[in-house]
Amino acid sequence: QVYFGKLTWGLGKYATLKDIYYLRPGTSTTGGIEQLSTQGGDLNLIKLGNEIHAPTDQMNIRKETIVFYETIKPSGRVGTGIAEYVSNN
Repeated sequence: QVYFGKLTWGLGKYATLKDIYYLRPGTSTTGGIEQLSTQGGDLNLIKLGNEIHAPTDQMNIRKETIVFYETIKPSGRVGTGIAEYVSNN
């Protein structure tokens, strides 16, 4: 699973991810922020927190399980989708 958010490393065994979004396959934007078209189909950018188990908007992730992380550009499709969500909510 790939998540987008604000990552902080901290001092212990865990990194913290907040303001979390993720991609989900689908064609409907219901509950989604933006529909992203790809060659393999459509993806919805989803804000974490509205799922059936109602998670908080924070994940604590064991540092050794993080394979990689990247800084995304605000001008990219994910960055603009997040900015639109923030400005509308």
